[in-house]
Amino acid sequence: MTSSNTRSKRSRFAGLSRVIIFNWPLYVFALISICTLCILALSPLLEHRYSFLLLAVACVAFLQILCSLLASHWVYDLSSIGEWSWIGNSSATTADSNGFAKSTDRILMVNAGYDETDGQLFEIFPTSEIITVNLYPSLARLEPSIVRAQKLFPAKVKPVSNEICHWPVADRSIDLLLVAFAAHEVRNHEDRVTLFLEMRRVLADSGRIVLIEHVQDLANFFAYNIGAFHFLKYSDWISCVKEANLRIHNQFKITPFVRVFELCR
Repeated sequence: MTSSNTRSKRSRFAGLSRVIIFNWPLYVFALISICTLCILALSPLLEHRYSFLLLAVACVAFLQILCSLLASHWVYDLSSIGEWSWIGNSSATTADSNGFAKSTDRILMVNAGYDETDGQLFEIFPTSEIITVNLYPSLARLEPSIVRAQKLFPAKVKPVSNEICHWPVADRSIDLLLVAFAAHEVRNHEDRVTLFLEMRRVLADSGRIVLIEHVQDLANFFAYNIGAFHFLKYSDWISCVKEANLRIHNQFKITPFVRVFELCR
């Protein structure tokens, strides 16, 4: 494992800038709407009470955008997620439940069209064999933000599969399976369970699955408002884990907005 001093450093605002770039039409539409509301509020044709109402709506909308950007900056730039170095020090890679050292000879990274680690996994585990699965082609829907992400930051390695299951990976052969902000893109519950069953199939007896997701909770509603409905409930994840016959070895939060599940057989 390389030290954090030798790994390439990202800009302090790299995560935030990518969120804006990937979703720029939404932000442009929101800003145009806010400006329109402000212009209408200043119109002399409107009664004072209606002007105040329009200004209030514009302020709320602006504050909501600001909150979502600040939350994204906190998660992707100011927290340990930005560097991903914490994975090398987590119980998923350093020790099992009995305290014995664990091997990470083979790592499988599952993404949904965009590598959230930005290739840093290859620097953190330079001696490990790392393969990837890209779920995006199997989702049968077009996400403009993911299309932009793929064009600007294409994958550095070719995935071994683009499917939710039937990966060309041997049973019980993966020591660490990382699924970062990808599993929620599988919107159908039965398909998610199929994904979890496939992850269990390839997971070594002493291996760990590290699942990283936003959860539909109060903190994420406060930060992202209706955007939080795109995330899954905590109970949805627990249901997938149980139906796939997996166990939660450990779970914790990175910032109030992101939950990490360490799963095992």
